[in-house]
Amino acid sequence: MKKTSREILGKPEINLIELGEYFYFRRKIVFWSILVMLSLGTARSIFSPKLYEATSIKLSEEETSGQFGLGQLGALAGFSGINFQSPNQTGSISPEMYPEILESKPFLIDLVHEKFYFESQKDSLTLEEYLVEDYSSKPFNIIMGAIMGFPSKIGTLFSSKEPQISPIVQSALEEKGSSSYLRITPEEDLASELLKAHIKIEDEGNMITLSTKMPEPLIAAELNNIIFEKIVKYVTDYKTRKLRINLEFIEERTKEAEDKFINAQIALASFRDSNQGIISQRARSREEQLLAEFNIAFNLYNSMMQELETSRIQLKKETPVFSEFASPIVPNNPTQTPYWKSFIIFTFLGVIVGVGIIIFQMAREYFKPLFKTA
Repeated sequence: MKKTSREILGKPEINLIELGEYFYFRRKIVFWSILVMLSLGTARSIFSPKLYEATSIKLSEEETSGQFGLGQLGALAGFSGINFQSPNQTGSISPEMYPEILESKPFLIDLVHEKFYFESQKDSLTLEEYLVEDYSSKPFNIIMGAIMGFPSKIGTLFSSKEPQISPIVQSALEEKGSSSYLRITPEEDLASELLKAHIKIEDEGNMITLSTKMPEPLIAAELNNIIFEKIVKYVTDYKTRKLRINLEFIEERTKEAEDKFINAQIALASFRDSNQGIISQRARSREEQLLAEFNIAFNLYNSMMQELETSRIQLKKETPVFSEFASPIVPNNPTQTPYWKSFIIFTFLGVIVGVGIIIFQMAREYFKPLFKTA
């Protein structure tokens, strides 16, 4: 005998058997929900654009030995007065962090502004323009976007109102002296989310594998190269930021020391030229004073030059090195999602939607008498 939700939930204690029977008698809802989801999944497989995947592999080389791995050169440099500090004083990014960098909003926003020539469009477009236009031109994408959790993005994209500026997002890619914040439009936000699903990066120790999927094979390979270039630049800037700031400071101090040395040298030479043949204690005392200032300026300038050379070598050694292990190859055939994976995903979605409908019916059935009495 079927029991209503008020009969099940109205008791002091809920009987799990009765609750299970409530769902069992409405199992057709779950069945039809699964059937609908599988139909959507099949339609998605048929009508979704073909994607071509390009993969590249790079090796990250790290120097961990003492004296930056210079060996005897480091010892000789020590005799000449150049002191190498430990490379551990600088920060570094583990390859395990590369997926986080790749999925960060500032990094993706920077990528969607890259322009490519699309054969299908016979025009050069940014990834933002292409992805948003392609997404909005297919109603099926809107349906799937609503199911997969993009209703808010789609609503803002097709709103008749003027585009609203999204909350400020701090950018980790900003260069020194530029704004430290990034403003994102709804189109950029949607394009970045769509692009995120097309790129994947994995690391196995020092081996980094990057895969990119795009609707055209040549663009997939080009995008793969661009992403790796941006990652290398990001990692290099992060790891050498302190060293570059220190190098700039030393270069300024070295220039000041050079100016003082040149001025002291000119002053001493001018004094000697104007006092040739003059023998007096006052002149000799002045010459000794100028000579002392010259020696101090020379020693300071010599020390700063050594420090400058040390900083330049240290910056060079701390710059990450990535070796090409396998360059991206322009794919000939599109990739396909395994049918079994699509079947599992859409079956699970069908179960979730079906159970959600039953819960909604249960709640409506439970509260309906309350609204009637009110």
